[in-house]
Amino acid sequence: MRTFVKNSLLQAALLLGTQAAAHASPILLVQDGVLMGAEGIEIGGRQYDVLFSDARQAESRLVFDSFDDSWAASDALDRLVFQGIYDTSPRRTNGCSNPISCAIVTAFDVGAVSVTGTAFTNTATQYLDLIAPYIGLGNSANSALITYANWSLRLPEEQQQAVPEPSSLLLAGAGLAALLARRRHRSRAVA
Repeated sequence: MRTFVKNSLLQAALLLGTQAAAHASPILLVQDGVLMGAEGIEIGGRQYDVLFSDARQAESRLVFDSFDDSWAASDALDRLVFQGIYDTSPRRTNGCSNPISCAIVTAFDVGAVSVTGTAFTNTATQYLDLIAPYIGLGNSANSALITYANWSLRLPEEQQQAVPEPSSLLLAGAGLAALLARRRHRSRAVA
């Protein structure tokens, strides 16, 4: 029975320990308590950086070109960036000065007088945050209720590496210990 347990631990450690890895959380860019942006946000297997600004991106600098991609980026803001104090204090985001609500717009089309994309609405209550389609006229610069998420794709050399999860390392260590114990037991039996 002990051999079965040791072999099971070893196999589980090899399977899980070599495959399980977590990606590092985004790095928040904070200046004087204000969230300016974030680096290393994973969306669809790729990593992006984002800066929050009153000025919208030029059409030639847009990273996302469809509603679905824009929605995925807004969802990543909700899940990965706006946590803790930034989730319940909209005015702590660059470009937002309203304490109740602020729309963070991820554009996928910028025309001469319009912006189309999605907006992650960060509110003072974490349970009322939502993502919605966005169409706006003008630049909306200096609006207390709107800021733009200006995205850029991270270069491969800037990408964060996978980080092994502590539980996977623990399981791999247990499997290695079982392997060493098994080897030691065989050595004693042969001698």
